[in-house]
Amino acid sequence: MSERNAMPLAECYRQLVELRRDELVVTSAGTASGEWYARSIDLDASFYLQASMGMASMFGLGLAISVPEARVWVFDGDGALVMNPGALLTEAEAAPPNLIHFVLANRAYGATGGLPYVNAARVEFQGLARACGIDRVYAFDDMADLRAEIGKIFAERRYTYIVLELTAEHGLHSEIPLDSVEQKFRFVRHVERAFGRTVFNRWGY
Repeated sequence: MSERNAMPLAECYRQLVELRRDELVVTSAGTASGEWYARSIDLDASFYLQASMGMASMFGLGLAISVPEARVWVFDGDGALVMNPGALLTEAEAAPPNLIHFVLANRAYGATGGLPYVNAARVEFQGLARACGIDRVYAFDDMADLRAEIGKIFAERRYTYIVLELTAEHGLHSEIPLDSVEQKFRFVRHVERAFGRTVFNRWGY
């Protein structure tokens, strides 16, 4: 793989945490979840979709459509995205203005030792998004540029797709110490309280 500019995920997340207000956050499996959990200060407002690679963006899209007054961030690993790239067509069609889809592009399956996925060196995720019909696309590979521009991007309420080019990180990341049932109730109860919605009946579904 040729040399490329890239940023540490931890630094990107620190910058985003500083700018976060009350966004609902959905993370995909592995590094995306583990690193966000380590830095998130509002655990109930984050949902860690750990076992469904390729589906975080669809979860976030449904959330953004069903709760239009919320702001929704999705952190999608590139290894997860390549398992379900067709999801971008659905996003482009719906384009909810309250959704920001981040692609964490480290060009590898970070949670399983940094093994590259097929064609990792050549794929261009911003080009893929544009080809699917997504209009508002950004890509960053330098922290100074990210710090200078990200606040301006957030200030405009429009459906947005952002690629963060990241350094490859090897080794397993710690698991989120919440099982799926606990996560479900914590997150949905937060949505109910914050946005005055009834999602669950008294039996929890």
